[in-house]
Order: sequence, then C-alpha cells, then structure tokens
Amino acid sequence: IYMWLGERKWDLGPNGAMALNHLKKESNKLGVAPGSLIDLLEKCLSNEPSERPLTALMVAESLKDIYREVTGVEFPLPDPPEIDPSTSSSTAGPGRSSLVDGMKLEDPRELVKRLPMLLDVLSMDVDSLIPEVRNPPDTFTDDLHVYLFLEDILKKVAAVEVNEKVMRNLTIILKKKAWLLFDSGDPDGSIESHREAVSAIEELILWHGQDDLWRDLASNYTDMAFCQNHLGRLDAAEKNIKRAMEAMKNMPEKHKGGKYYYDFQNVMGTAAIIQARLEKFDLATESFHKARKMLDLIPEPLNTDNKVIAAKGHTEFNIATHYDKTGKHEKAVVHFKNALEFQTSIEGLDKPNEQVFLATICLNLAIGLAQLAKYDQALKIFQRAEGIYDSQLKISRHPYIVRKYAHFLRNFGFFYNERENPGKAKELASRSLELMLEIFEKHGSIEFAQLIAVLYQDLASYEEQLGNTEISKKYIGLAEHYNSWTS
Repeated sequence: IYMWLGERKWDLGPNGAMALNHLKKESNKLGVAPGSLIDLLEKCLSNEPSERPLTALMVAESLKDIYREVTGVEFPLPDPPEIDPSTSSSTAGPGRSSLVDGMKLEDPRELVKRLPMLLDVLSMDVDSLIPEVRNPPDTFTDDLHVYLFLEDILKKVAAVEVNEKVMRNLTIILKKKAWLLFDSGDPDGSIESHREAVSAIEELILWHGQDDLWRDLASNYTDMAFCQNHLGRLDAAEKNIKRAMEAMKNMPEKHKGGKYYYDFQNVMGTAAIIQARLEKFDLATESFHKARKMLDLIPEPLNTDNKVIAAKGHTEFNIATHYDKTGKHEKAVVHFKNALEFQTSIEGLDKPNEQVFLATICLNLAIGLAQLAKYDQALKIFQRAEGIYDSQLKISRHPYIVRKYAHFLRNFGFFYNERENPGKAKELASRSLELMLEIFEKHGSIEFAQLIAVLYQDLASYEEQLGNTEISKKYIGLAEHYNSWTS
C-alpha cells in the first residue's frame, strides 16, 4: 500500500483495512490501484485465516503477476549488490556482508571460530552483523533474523561441547532478542527469552565459577520485571525485581565498578516503579532515593560521562513524578528542578529525544509551580518548553515530536484557563488540534483520534465560556465523531 501510494497514509496494524481504502478512492502517483492488487491485499487482511495466502512466497508470486499486468514487462530480479568490506561504514571488520547469508553451516562451530575475527565477541554488536543493502538495520524482521540465526548456531555448539565463551555470547544474544521482541509488541516472547538467558547465566555462575555475571543475571531479572509490570503482572514483577536485587548484592567486590552502580540504580528504579504501582509508597520513595544515590557512587572519570548525567536527570525526574502523584508538590518541584539542571548540563544536548525530554521536564516543573501558585515562574518555564518544541518542529515533524508538542500545548491551555483566560486557552488548544489533525491524516491511529476528541471537548468548553454556544455544540459533535471512530 505504501509503495503504491508513494506515501504512508496510515500506520498499519489495526488500521490496515482503512489504509487499503486509499487504493480504491484516492488519486496518487500510479492512479487507482488495479482490482487484482486490491483483491490480494483484502485476502491478506481477512479476519478469516483460511482466506489469507498461506505463505509470503504466494504473495510475492501474485505481486509479480500484478506487476506484469500493470507494466507489461516481467518483474526484474537483480542480484543484490556486492559490498566491498573495505568501504563499509561498519566497524565490525571485513567479511561483514557475508557472515549470515554466506556462512556454510556443515559445522556450526566454524561460525563461532570466525566470530573473534569479525568483532569483539564479549560486546557482541549483533546489529552490525546485518548485511547492508539486503537487510536495512532499521527493520525488526531483519534484526530478528540475525538474532535467531546466531542463537540457533550457539545452541548447537553448546549442545555438543561445554564452551563458556559460547554460553556467554548466547546469554547476550537472548537478551538482545528479548528487547527486540518487546519493542515489536511481544512482551511475553521477551519474558521467555530473558528466562532462557537467566538459566544460562545461572549455570555459568554455579557450575563454571563465572562470578562476574551476577550483574548480568540481575539485568535479565530486571528486564523480566519491567515486561511483567508493562503487562500488569505486578506480583510476578515484584518477585523478579527482588531476585535482581539479591543478584546485585551477590556481586563480588572485585567486580564492582562504575557499570555495577549504574546497573544497580536501574534495578532500584524499576523496583520503585513496581512498588508505587502496588501502592507501597513509602517503600517506593526509599527505592527511588537509593537509585539516585547509586549514581553518586560511580567513580571518576565515569561519573561525568553524559550517560551517567542523563541517568541522574531521569532518576530525579522519576522521584519528582512520584512525589507529584503522592501529593507532595513542593518536593516534586525540587526534584524537577534537579532533573532540569542535570539534563541541561549534558554536553552536546542536540538529539531530538534529549530535547523532547528536556521539554517534558519543563512541562512538569511548570505544572508543579502552578500548583504552588507560583504563576510567574510557571509561565517562564512553560514558555521555555514552547521554545524547545518550536525549534524541534523546524527540524523534524516526526509524529512523536508533534504528538508531544500537542500534549504540551493542551496543558499550557489549562494553565491559561485556570488563570481565567479562556481566549488564550482556546488559541493553544486550537494549535494543539491543528498538529494532531496533521499527524492523524498521515499516520491515523486510535491514540491520535482519542486525543483529537479530547481537544474538541476542550475547545467546546472554552467556546462555551466565551459565549459561543453554537460553536461549542459543533465541537461537541466533532468530539463524538472521533470518539465513535475509536470504538
């Protein structure tokens, strides 16, 4: 659908059928799509599994027939371009392009022997193994192909000989695969992959004396707890985060360095989030502060590293958010200010995600100041966040940035409305709505439609306060329209 239209009209997933409608009714670079293409895609999107094509190969063959129908020529199938390792942008070393696609697998141990020549095995940058051009590294499917390939090879080797290096690398692959599965919407698959990594690490610790792996064990338990928290399985999450804390405490002194304390703060921070969701607020407060103290234990020069400074900012933000949710607004403001100080001290603070987080800190700080009736200070912080978003929007109109800006403008509107200025609140809500309609048109999703419906409700309230009853009724109708769309 994307290739035919020449642009992405909808995010796929639950909106795939809506995306298909554009092929039937909209003008585009190639005109209205032929019925054969529409028929094929309708079968692919059928709710009945029996009506869908059985394999991707069948879809590919059908698409080749449609290509011939549209163009009058056979679909060309050129060989993938050869990659000269000497000109590759990768740091993985020569042979990268053939590692996966060209490896003969008569004896899987041959691959393990070759790995040290291609990359630092202990760091195992699996993403760099994906061949350029053939498998763009920004796709989940191709990344997963490589993870599964290496997992299979390493398991085969581990099955025929005891090899501690192979098992270590297997645990790294399983952890990377787990995060890929989580990011692609499969938290249960992620938990299972982490569980396999835990079993392998425990074997290395208990039977092979690898006592430097307690931190890795804790990291996998923490990730499992994170996934379970995401799924609402709080009791299971709490059990695993306790296991993570025990593993960190078992780490021998000789292996405790800067990375140890950095990872320990991640364990404690995750524990605090889970405890807060279980309404164990005092325990959560204690855990949040322990997480923050861990970062101060990181020795020089690592304690001035941007990654550590950013972690301090995020930890301060989490503490502030926790205090805000428990009604301790004065303490929340103190920690939001700390978070702002750390975030602005990061060298080269120019990445979009860092700028958006900076604006998010400003938004929360401004709301906190307004709750303490410090309106002049709040206004300055609101305006600072607005300036950050304006500058980022000039660089990129990525849906994430646009949505975050729209959310900010809505909250800025609340600030003015509470200050009895519904006219300014209306102006900000209108700007927010304009941004959301923009990304809804290009990347329509239920989440976007829900926010649009809420913004129309806000506008209806502001128009009612301004005495514009008919316009208010119109906006209520539009809010109902977008709410019905989401259902």
